Amino acid sequence: MFALGVKREYRHTGTAAAFYAEHWRECLRRNVVRVETGWILETNEPMNRAMEALGGDIVKRYRIYERPFGGAANTVAGEEQESTGDGFAPLLGIA
Repeated sequence: MFALGVKREYRHTGTAAAFYAEHWRECLRRNVVRVETGWILETNEPMNRAMEALGGDIVKRYRIYERPFGGAANTVAGEEQESTGDGFAPLLGIA
């Protein structure tokens, strides 16, 4: 499966829990013992909590940084961002 998500209007309705339960059953049925749940932003707390509740571990963190050209301000979506001191500013407020 490439991606799994629940539209905002269906969150907190049990839809995500049904997805997790079905995936768990299929893994057991097929004798799957290891799965990859990569590319989850570290700021996506609901998904990270669900993954950990199913026995998963966070083993890597991917971050995206930007470095403005010239004298451009460090901005993301129009908001000023603090620099990390090396000329890079973290995107999405991830540090």
